[in-house]
Amino acid sequence: MKTIITEEIRFRQRVVEYAIKYDNNAKAARRYHTSRQQVWRWRKKY
Repeated sequence: MKTIITEEIRFRQRVVEYAIKYDNNAKAARRYHTSRQQVWRWRKKY
């Protein structure tokens, strides 16, 4: 179970780093197949 949680956190970290690097939530969302709103929430949280 711990591995699954760690993988999810690593995934979120990659998405947020990509969004910050390109300063573009929509681009990160498309690349990682998630919603813009989710990327926005993760950026705000982390």
